[in-house]
Amino acid sequence: MDAWILTCRACRAPLSLPLTALDAQVDPARLEEGRDVVPRGCLWPAAPGFAELHAVRGGDWMVCRADLPDAVSRGDHGCCGPSGLDGPNLHCPGCDAAFATEMGDCWAPHVVGVDPRRVERAQAEVSTAVYVYEGGGGAWAFAAWLHETLAAEDWYGLELGQLAAAWAARAPGAVVVVWVGADDEEAAGTPVTAMMAALAGAGPGVTAVRAGLAPEVEAG
Repeated sequence: MDAWILTCRACRAPLSLPLTALDAQVDPARLEEGRDVVPRGCLWPAAPGFAELHAVRGGDWMVCRADLPDAVSRGDHGCCGPSGLDGPNLHCPGCDAAFATEMGDCWAPHVVGVDPRRVERAQAEVSTAVYVYEGGGGAWAFAAWLHETLAAEDWYGLELGQLAAAWAARAPGAVVVVWVGADDEEAAGTPVTAMMAALAGAGPGVTAVRAGLAPEVEAG
């Protein structure tokens, strides 16, 4: 598991808080207006075929705006925030070089697409652990995987809120669980929404997000 701080390629000024890279070719699912696409602490590479958000191109790094506290916003502004319709609008606080496009208006999901050609990565200590659950097997399979992943000291069954609370009480840092194929599992009867809500209700310790397999892109 690798974590990075993004720095400006032009002047080497730090641009981000520590970000843990998502090591999977998956796309975020359930893109909702006014809500962050990427949880805090994550660097989510956009797969080559990803074309769901106008501020993000395939190959960009998706991050949460809150993880770029010193970035300077310039340019377009929509109804309630930056639309990202006019291209890069986040600039380095050191040299003013544009390095990313923020989409943060009320009518769209919120995300920042960082252009990897305009930044460097510096190794950092992991502060947010990111785990990918490949899905399948239903509620009990997910619960068993999560217990093992968090090295639970007790068995809580499907009481995932209690599991998350126990983790938060004994472990530093946050955990993000990326559930691949969550929508398909919910359609098959797994109570994904309720399980994610139980994790969220336990506090900031464990966050679960939905993802789908990235589409294959033909070379040509």
